[in-house]
Amino acid sequence: MTDIAIVGLDCRFPQAPNAEALWALLMDGGDGITEVPAQRWRADDFYDPEGGPGTVNNRSGGFLSDADAFDPEFFGIPPREAEAMDPQQRLLLQAAWHAFEDATLDPRAQAGSNTGVYVGVMANEWANLHLSDYAKITPQLGSGNGYFMTANRISYQLDLRGPSMAVDTACSSSLVAVHMACAALRAGECDQALAGVSTSSSRPPSTSSMPRPGCPHPTGGASPSASMPMASAAVRASPCSRCAVWMTLSATDFRSMR
Repeated sequence: MTDIAIVGLDCRFPQAPNAEALWALLMDGGDGITEVPAQRWRADDFYDPEGGPGTVNNRSGGFLSDADAFDPEFFGIPPREAEAMDPQQRLLLQAAWHAFEDATLDPRAQAGSNTGVYVGVMANEWANLHLSDYAKITPQLGSGNGYFMTANRISYQLDLRGPSMAVDTACSSSLVAVHMACAALRAGECDQALAGVSTSSSRPPSTSSMPRPGCPHPTGGASPSASMPMASAAVRASPCSRCAVWMTLSATDFRSMR
């Protein structure tokens, strides 16, 4: 029987830049939710406690403090191309690199390997924002911001030769990506796989659509606990208002190790 092991991990969440910090945050009862930073948008301009059309019923969310920090030269990406990249791709690329390192694998040595890349993604606000002005569309913007690029970018930049695909099944996207990676490993389609998720909430329009069905909690908090069988509600944080979670999966026949 071939078992599958998680051999490496990296993640970035609001108030938690790595897995250790995330664990500590959760153990302390934190949720990473803060007020909308002023550099993102003016929360008061969209706030309405009733959640009317075009408004948001809270001023909170989950946000990375350094979501724009990226060194394109390190990955061999031209500056102009890097500027056009969806920030989700930047975060995923960095997280993939760190996930390999966490697995004690040299990321550069994975070039040419039969490594699959599976990404769960359900928002592309960057493209929606920048492709709305036809006069400013460049080849980099036009071809580099489809959902498929969240996976294909990692495969291309790291020269990974296994399957490479993005999947959008809304809130279950990350679980489906992991499932697909495991299925590919069991089927022998790849020798190892990266499975991850990224989501983004970089501007208010996507958030303003949620109060109507009653999704965001008016206090800006979500409180699953032993005393509450279900979460009190949701708050738009995007597992990180630009976050990335990666697992390096490897299939190993443990019988050969006995």
